[in-house]
Amino acid sequence: MAFLRVFLAAFGFVFWTAQTSLGAAPPLMPEAKLRLLDGGAGKDGAWLAGVEITLSGKAKTYWRMPGDSGLPPLFDWTGSENVKSVSVEWPRPERIPDASGTILGYHGQVIFPLFIEPSDPSKPIRLALKLDFGICEEVCVPLTSQASRLLGGGGDKAAIDVFRALVPKKGSLGAMPDPRLLSITRAADALLVKSGAPIDDLILEGPTGWYFGDAARSGGSDAEPVFAVRILEKPSKADLGGLALIITLLGRESATETAVTLDPDGAIR
Repeated sequence: MAFLRVFLAAFGFVFWTAQTSLGAAPPLMPEAKLRLLDGGAGKDGAWLAGVEITLSGKAKTYWRMPGDSGLPPLFDWTGSENVKSVSVEWPRPERIPDASGTILGYHGQVIFPLFIEPSDPSKPIRLALKLDFGICEEVCVPLTSQASRLLGGGGDKAAIDVFRALVPKKGSLGAMPDPRLLSITRAADALLVKSGAPIDDLILEGPTGWYFGDAARSGGSDAEPVFAVRILEKPSKADLGGLALIITLLGRESATETAVTLDPDGAIR
């Protein structure tokens, strides 16, 4: 299924190119600009930075789990100097209608905050990125872009902090911060997820081979809503026992991300 999604994104580009050659109006090709941002030195020798993607028109790009179609961004830092590790944070995505269903991603502009651990804190950091990602407008295209920057000025912290505020907070079962994850139960071919605070949406991520549908309200109260998420695909002979999931609850003003493991009945272990 993952291969099919990538193939369909590429096929859309080939199809429109063929149509244009036969005299049809040329499609609006999406464009994206890539830039690295410098957020300055942080705690314990770590450095704050950011990956900024600016999109043309109504173009959209994808979250780490793209939804019904699309390509998640792949970050390659191998060209960097004096970099021991890079941690990428993911601002909360939108659920965007698409010809193939819905995608999870971003319009306009997104900044992915980075936390960089230098190999030697006494030496300068040169960050170099090769980014593979997909963008869509009237057609969908896979892109590879590169950017590099010598960190040191820290002048972009305010811009990065705007998107850091959109990164879901780490949650744990039944505990603050809100929106809290209260429970997961199984109902036929779906999982029922209960939140401890009002939410607009939720996203369920599983390991390779597991695919889940959009969340749909299925009961509960306004204060503790319940959403159903269908299991669309799973590996052959796989069951729910031991299944590791990430549940992202999208509240109106805040979001949380909780890692859980299910028991054979589909409840949280």
